[in-house]
Amino acid sequence: MNHILTISHAALPPSENSIYKIVRKGSFSAIGPTDKAKDFKLSAIADITRNYGSRLGVLEPRGYYAVVVTYIIPYTTFWVKKWGGEEEDALRKLDTTNRNKLSMDVLMSCVGVDDHRFIDPLARKRAMHGYEGVIWSIYSIPKELLVVTTLNHLLNPPDYIDPFGEEAKLLGGR
Repeated sequence: MNHILTISHAALPPSENSIYKIVRKGSFSAIGPTDKAKDFKLSAIADITRNYGSRLGVLEPRGYYAVVVTYIIPYTTFWVKKWGGEEEDALRKLDTTNRNKLSMDVLMSCVGVDDHRFIDPLARKRAMHGYEGVIWSIYSIPKELLVVTTLNHLLNPPDYIDPFGEEAKLLGGR
């Protein structure tokens, strides 16, 4: 698996609980995006396009890819109180799994590749002082290695945030 591109956006997508609404037109009802979801998607696409420009066109539309989506959450909000949890140890990590749909929609809009070409997206969360956002790391998967690579990708995620590595540089670190 070869690393192709890492991009970031300095905001977290809203939760799925707040990205859809019921739209009524006469007797017809449908589910549509909320203003919050539209605003995030438009600002993220504009920011990523402005910051990464021509580098976004490096993916082949018919290629296969793995993506690691890292949600960076400030230390102050990384741990939240459980529903109904009154004890001191009633804390849990902030839920990010319900942010994946909008996050992947933004990525697909920016790189111009359909989401069915991304095999086994991996989402994870990290706490960082003074930063909030999303990092997408994209890797190419040779077609002949799809099954082997996919299993290996699940068992051994391809990258981790190194405080002195590329992801830290993207975030304005050392």
